[in-house]
Amino acid sequence: MRQSQQSPTPELSALGDLIQHLDALVVRMEKVLDNSKDDRLERRLSEMIDAILASNHHAQQIAAELKSLMEQQRSTQAMEQRITLMAQQVQELHQNQIQMNRWLGEALDPDHEDT
Repeated sequence: MRQSQQSPTPELSALGDLIQHLDALVVRMEKVLDNSKDDRLERRLSEMIDAILASNHHAQQIAAELKSLMEQQRSTQAMEQRITLMAQQVQELHQNQIQMNRWLGEALDPDHEDT
């Protein structure tokens, strides 16, 4: 059964907000670039846009990796909890087996009298 998705961490939310902000900045810069008559300004804006897009791409990769690691961590924690529970159950079974062996030994002991 799949667990419900948890909300992103504040860090991932902030990173997502930054990516959206930079995407909006790129759109505005492209509009300025389209209306520009200055070649030097166009080159500089183009360089800035390329740098922002590269940064956004890298930030998105980091966010995806962080999300994947968080999901793995939750999965690992759930598995550790299941293993702990199973270990407790095995311990309880072991104690029950010890008690049953005692009872069996008492039942088979010829010197043991029923009360």
